[in-house]
Amino acid sequence: MQRRSRTMSDPSRLKFFKVFVETQSKERLRIPVYLMHMEGQKPQVFCLSGSSGDAWQVNLVEVLEKDSDELYFTHGWATFVKDNLIEHGHLLLFQYAGELNIKVEIFSRSGCPKEAAFHARCSQSKVVDHLPELDVPLVKIQSSYDHTRVQSALWLHSKSSSLCY
Repeated sequence: MQRRSRTMSDPSRLKFFKVFVETQSKERLRIPVYLMHMEGQKPQVFCLSGSSGDAWQVNLVEVLEKDSDELYFTHGWATFVKDNLIEHGHLLLFQYAGELNIKVEIFSRSGCPKEAAFHARCSQSKVVDHLPELDVPLVKIQSSYDHTRVQSALWLHSKSSSLCY
């Protein structure tokens, strides 16, 4: 019997966790750099699925600094935090589910699943509902400040399942 090799390209193995520190993670969350090259592309939007089954759209921003590149979930992240009642010390477990979707499990400080997360509802406005069959190209925005360059992009494509709506 031949054993199947499981590599990092196997979506079920793409997992990471974060302990939520409110002063550092309320508005944006630093994530592993490997997410920048998912499925042969440079995604700028991910869909986070919570325990309730609802989904939140978050932008991915690359911050290029002198020594390293860092990735952050930004626009949409604060809404995810608020809607799921995430507090300092909670553990967040992220698992890549394919097609730019990430399943997020939230655990309280006790280590048990956070009950409120099972009832969370997405409060994001569904802005893209009126774009049913449009092919919207990648738009890049660049700015610089304090010797740090931020590259951000919004990626919308009507055939992409990364849109949470």
